[in-house]
Parts: sequence; structure tokens; C-alpha cells
Amino acid sequence: WVRDDANHWHECVCGAVEGKAAHAYTDGKCDCGAIWLIVHVRGNVSYTVNGQTVTVTHDIPCRVGYWDEASRKYVVITAVTNDNSSYSFTAPDGITVVQIVIAGDTNGDERITAADVARVNAYLQGKTSPSAEELFAADVNSDGLVNDTDKMYLSDAILGKKTLDWNMVKGVQ
Repeated sequence: WVRDDANHWHECVCGAVEGKAAHAYTDGKCDCGAIWLIVHVRGNVSYTVNGQTVTVTHDIPCRVGYWDEASRKYVVITAVTNDNSSYSFTAPDGITVVQIVIAGDTNGDERITAADVARVNAYLQGKTSPSAEELFAADVNSDGLVNDTDKMYLSDAILGKKTLDWNMVKGVQ
């Protein structure tokens, strides 16, 4: 099989093409071996998928990542800004499932509030055991850890001292 993001076909060494057809996916896999990226979303976030690329349009910055079994945490995929106020995230080859979270929204209410800071604080004090998705959302500086720095960035974002960005936290000038 030869394939692109939309179709698959048989191709002879001479260049002749036979049997070109659109991918027909069952459980995320096509009979030609192509894998369609499966997207899990926490919150009401608009997105599209094209091959290994997820394009997100949302008014609050989001994180897109994939689960790394060896480290037992999500790996952040870097956002690329598009001309139409959307952001694209391309998953590495071999990744079949990605997670979208709203950055800083630890309780899943689609807003960044003091309740999110309180949840991070409770986790840091050992009072709660958040899910992997909650920890992914809480890691607002995308360093792979949830710590006092994330709590400070969330607090500062609520107070207007910092803004959460699609790839990092930025100071307000």
C-alpha cells in the first residue's frame, strides 16, 4: 500500500496507480494500515483532525499531548499558530491517541478560577490524587511537573499578572 492522509492505493515501481480509495476506518485503523488519530477531550473544545495533526480553536489556551507509558505522564505537543486564530498540534509517528485539556482547568469546568488553584494546592499537600488528565491540565508551564510554580502561575493568571499561552506562561507587559 501507498498512502497519504486521505487515500490509499497500490503503486507499481513503474508509477502506475491502481485501486485508489479513501481510507475506511474501523476502530481508528484502515485496512491499508493507516491509523487515524483518536482524540480525547476534557471540556467543550472545538477541534479537527487531519492525519497526525489536531487543529484546535478555543478562546482559552489548551494543551494537547500523548501518554508516555515509561514516564507515566502526558508529553506536551508544541502548538503551531495558524493564520485563522487556531493552533495545530502534530503527534509524532506511532502515536494513535492524544488528549486535549484546557490549560489550568484542573476541575473541568472550562474556566480558570481559584477553585483550580485550590485543587493544585490540595494535590501539592498530598490531600488529593488527581487523574492523569487533571495533572496534565495543572502543568501550566508544560515542564512535566505539577509544583508550586504552576500554582503561582495559575494564581497570577487569575489576578491578571500573567497570561496562559498555548505553549507557555507569559508575563503581562
